[in-house]
Amino acid sequence: MVGMYTGCVRGTGIICFLVCLMAMLVSIMFSEIGRHICFFLLLYLVGVAYVNFHELAIYPRLNYRKTITLTIYPYTIHEKTSEKVVYGYARILGAPKRYDKIVGHRIYFIAEHNGEVPARGQKLQIKTQVEYIGKRKSKPFLKFLRKNHVFLYASKGKIEKYLSTKSCFDRLCERYRRKFLYALKCGLNDRSSIGIITGMLTGSKHMLSSEQKNDFCSTGTAHVFAISGFHIGVIALFFDWFLRLLKLSRRLRALPVIAILFVYLNIIGPTPASMRAYTTVFFYYAAAVFSRRSNAFSSFANSAAVNICRAPESVFDISFLLSYGIVFGIICVGSNLNRLLRNLKWKTQQLRSRTFAEKIKESVCSNLLENFCVAFAAGITGIPLSVEFFGNFSYLTIFINLFLVPLASAVIFLGGVSLLLGTINMFALCALVNKLASVPIFLINFTLNCSRKIGHGLVNVSCPFDGIWMPSLVLVAVVGWCLKKLSDRIRKDNDSLVVL
Repeated sequence: MVGMYTGCVRGTGIICFLVCLMAMLVSIMFSEIGRHICFFLLLYLVGVAYVNFHELAIYPRLNYRKTITLTIYPYTIHEKTSEKVVYGYARILGAPKRYDKIVGHRIYFIAEHNGEVPARGQKLQIKTQVEYIGKRKSKPFLKFLRKNHVFLYASKGKIEKYLSTKSCFDRLCERYRRKFLYALKCGLNDRSSIGIITGMLTGSKHMLSSEQKNDFCSTGTAHVFAISGFHIGVIALFFDWFLRLLKLSRRLRALPVIAILFVYLNIIGPTPASMRAYTTVFFYYAAAVFSRRSNAFSSFANSAAVNICRAPESVFDISFLLSYGIVFGIICVGSNLNRLLRNLKWKTQQLRSRTFAEKIKESVCSNLLENFCVAFAAGITGIPLSVEFFGNFSYLTIFINLFLVPLASAVIFLGGVSLLLGTINMFALCALVNKLASVPIFLINFTLNCSRKIGHGLVNVSCPFDGIWMPSLVLVAVVGWCLKKLSDRIRKDNDSLVVL
């Protein structure tokens, strides 16, 4: 059974790779919008095929709570320092003969450790109670796991053996992880401020109070604590800007930025979302290495193909859908809406020379417009996902993100400077930088407090059917295509006015 399951998984990965290859070859014959639709439909079919196999391999009668010993391979590792407990997602590598049907499947585990925190990817032997998450479970978290196609839940566990040792690189990353946490606490005494800056730079939310967690979740702004494209993009731009000051060419800047991001992610502990963002940035900067023009959609599509080939079942994970779905919405709707509004604004202006003050005003308005388009696109794309996976959404999400995203960018930028100073033991300067970061943190808390007074604009909605995200993404693609066509038409009209 174990060998057969492993063979099926390997075969699915090969089929997935061939389908993605076929998608790239077939897409050459289509127009741009046809290429996009063809690509995503093929990836969707691959995900459906894998999930169907995955569900057939699980037997609902495995509804037990008996304590058994498992060998697992953790994908993510998070720690509750006060309780000496680690938790996260893992793949089951070994189980007692009676339970060999669960080998190869994913599991969410919670286990105590003996003082040595395991690393991601370090094989562990745990003694735990395994529970099958059936369809009648009413607990919200178990429903969330089932929506993500994780059907096994291990609780009250304890790590018995570390079956593989940490590498020197893992130990080095662990030492610098402690430095990072210490650097982010320097100069800050308020627990809420420490929780926000630590969460945004390391992804660890254990310092946040339950009230803060509820505020961020209810307003649809909890994404600022998931190390993903937003965080990786801000840090990449920071180092790119720093290397540009050293007069390095675009090609010479690419490799250092890729290497720095790789080290940063391994120090804080890579997660599937952060690695997806990293692969996107990798393809974006890799184009510069080969003297090619970087393209956001090409980097996004290549990253999606690589991650689906690596883990086909991730197509239906909320983390995957939020990572790529919202970026897809920003590319399709946000960029085209921004272009449309710019063309409309240009059409209403007279062709005349502008003063310096008018240029400054134009730059500020342009940045505000771009932030609005990004927040609007991310908000409308995220609503169907929130409805399907959480059963609610906030109509204030778009407006709150307009304030929170720039403030979070400032916190991440200053926190990144603090981490850089902490690596060279300049903790006095870390305290100064953290004091500066406390200003946008105060504004974030103030915004959430104001939102709390009106109930966060939370609306509870029951999802009419599973998989609502797929037609919603198709609708996003259609809206983006319509905005692009309208923008091109207005641009042609503007060009004809210039000729006249």
